[in-house]
Amino acid sequence: MSRIWDAVWTALARSVLVVICCLAFTSPSLAAQEDRTGPDWQPMRIKLVRGDLPACEPLCPEWISMEGQITETTPALFSAVLKHLGARRLPIVVNSFGGSVEGAIKLGRMIRKNGLDVVVATTRLSGCPTAKENCLPPKNADGTYPGFAYDYQAQCNSSCGYMMAGGVRRFAGGWAQVGVHQITTTYFRREPIYRNDYKSVGGKKRVIDRKVVGHKQVTTRTTTKLTASHRGNLTAYFNEMGIGPALLQKALSIPAADMYTLSRDEMKAMKIITGDSAVRDFVSFRVCEALPAPPHCIALADSKPTVVAAAPPMQQKPSVEISQISTSEAISNTACDDLDAANEKTRNTGRYQDIIHDIASNRYPAKLILSENRFDGSFVYENQRNAGWKKYRRPMIESQQNGEPIFENCSRLADEIIGTMKAIVIAADWHRGANRAKGKVWISADTGKLLRTERIFTAVALGYGPQVGATAVEIFTYDRTIEPPPPFDQ
Repeated sequence: MSRIWDAVWTALARSVLVVICCLAFTSPSLAAQEDRTGPDWQPMRIKLVRGDLPACEPLCPEWISMEGQITETTPALFSAVLKHLGARRLPIVVNSFGGSVEGAIKLGRMIRKNGLDVVVATTRLSGCPTAKENCLPPKNADGTYPGFAYDYQAQCNSSCGYMMAGGVRRFAGGWAQVGVHQITTTYFRREPIYRNDYKSVGGKKRVIDRKVVGHKQVTTRTTTKLTASHRGNLTAYFNEMGIGPALLQKALSIPAADMYTLSRDEMKAMKIITGDSAVRDFVSFRVCEALPAPPHCIALADSKPTVVAAAPPMQQKPSVEISQISTSEAISNTACDDLDAANEKTRNTGRYQDIIHDIASNRYPAKLILSENRFDGSFVYENQRNAGWKKYRRPMIESQQNGEPIFENCSRLADEIIGTMKAIVIAADWHRGANRAKGKVWISADTGKLLRTERIFTAVALGYGPQVGATAVEIFTYDRTIEPPPPFDQ
């Protein structure tokens, strides 16, 4: 007797209902064309982050970063994070295209039960390009990752809004968006996999035994029509969270293939946001200057930042003390020469991206100073104040402007580790026209290019944007995959 293994699929099985938002399509061709390889489509990554702002030490803001697609397993991951935090209550900074409705609702109830706030923004770990979701810098003493958060182009779309609804306080800054559309319900059928044992009789195979050895889940159909039961459950959830019925009504009126971005007035009327605050009101170093400090402002047991020896060794000074650096303390010639060389090398050569955002408590200057710039070949692509992309020829940056040096009173501080890279740190006075600032610059010890700048403005020209005392942080990314934005073509 010979036995031959075979897999036979039957049409008889039970149906399983899975509700997915923004992930299922009625047309297989559309699903095949959809690019879901980027970090936004990866399963949600949950990390504990500490503001990488030396000016705030030893008391700095910390938050829970949630980035990516909500899945059915996300609530379990979130539960593990809450267990690790114990009695600590940190705000949630979320950036998500959506995902599982069931998972989002579970997250929302967990968030409300634990009394947490939710704000829509992107978290970027220090030294990591935005497109590299697996980049992890060294952790702080309390297990958090150093990083920044900003609401520029941040999104909480589709089922993410259901999760957001669980926040005790809910915010989306002027640069973030909350989008809604119909829920797509996908029906699956579990089909058994059989193992057939055969016997050869007269040269023909005959089945002598059949056993179920597993199951396979098969998609049978999708629909955007909700059953009365599902609609009732969603309505009950939003009522439980204090969200008006208009949010669900609006979502169900938008085709699943589209996404409707709620205006600020709509978000307020629907109560998906509870005020005008933005992420900077949670993660700015000035947040922790309040008395008493908010509970998410945490002091490390060892508040000294991770550094490596500099040559010559000097005690590192936090950014808040930049204004106290005098000319007599500076080894100005060598440090300023190094800074000028790094600035010119960065600005005048190669492809890179920089994002400038404000960490001051005043929201108004933040809107004026926020920008994204992409430098590629002979052109600069600039998006200032979210007014759309503009293209112009790349200017040549020199170490002097109108006969005055851009950097003066330079002082070499202790080297630092930014992500996995060793950085040379220089404090200096910066100026451009009537605009002046006390600044700090991080330069890659390997490439000689800028990694990050921080400027505290001491004087500003009329109409320039930031106010005196505002702080701007500029983050540089050297990712060769970054292309000029549409509609520009090279």
